[in-house]
Amino acid sequence: MPLMLVTALGMAVAQDRAPCAPLDSSNPCLLECPGSPIYRFDLSSFMPPKNGPQWITISNYYVLPCMQPLRAVTCMSAMSTSAAVQYWGPGSAADQHGHFTNDCAKLGAFPPDYNNCTLMDTPGGGQPSLRCGFINGDPVSSTADGSAMRSVDIIYNCGKTANPAAVDQTPHYQISFQGKGACGEVWTKPLSLGWILIITFFVALLVYIVSGCVYNVKVGKQKVAVAALPQYRYWKQLPGLVKDGCKYSWTSAKKAYYHQVHGKAPPLDQSLTRRLAEGGDADDRT
Repeated sequence: MPLMLVTALGMAVAQDRAPCAPLDSSNPCLLECPGSPIYRFDLSSFMPPKNGPQWITISNYYVLPCMQPLRAVTCMSAMSTSAAVQYWGPGSAADQHGHFTNDCAKLGAFPPDYNNCTLMDTPGGGQPSLRCGFINGDPVSSTADGSAMRSVDIIYNCGKTANPAAVDQTPHYQISFQGKGACGEVWTKPLSLGWILIITFFVALLVYIVSGCVYNVKVGKQKVAVAALPQYRYWKQLPGLVKDGCKYSWTSAKKAYYHQVHGKAPPLDQSLTRRLAEGGDADDRT
């Protein structure tokens, strides 16, 4: 049995982190907490046995772990939409069947958007805890104006030992579970296809250069110099080829645009004819 403790001790929320959320709505026990690093929790070990009651009893508290409302328990003849219900009526809560007509209260409303779980920093910088908070529970009628609303934080702490205990704290409650299921696993997001292609390209380029240099020096008997690079003459000509290709593309685009606008081919360049007529060098085509 994991540790289940109701206490009023506070814990600091881990900063700069978005709320945790279930990875799959069909499995609310598997949560992921985004940030750096990313933590994943599998809280299924805290759930009650399948062949038993659909809740966990802690003294006079009915609790359901994971991101699930406690629908098997009714309070004031209404189905609970909270993760925890408090009962203070006659008899032991453990002997009841989860249906109360009075002397009970919901400790918080269950949020429909699964945004109420966050990571908690632990003293000493150890394994972070998981806190799921529920607010807007039943009002506390013992107050002067009766307006104080119950709330509850369900804390999941990483640990190996179990020591059930319960302490009342009105109107805010904290219920803690301790066990291996609360030891979040650091999950590394896999690389995207784009990053895989970029890394593969640079690795292949490095292998190409190194293997080509070794081959040219060892087999081709070339000196250790720039000329030993693989296909050095081709790569030396590449900038000029790229320049010629760009010029050709630009000229072709201008001709196509002229033909589209004027409906005919552009006029011929008469500069060579003029130079020949003026006695210029026929080979000078610049």
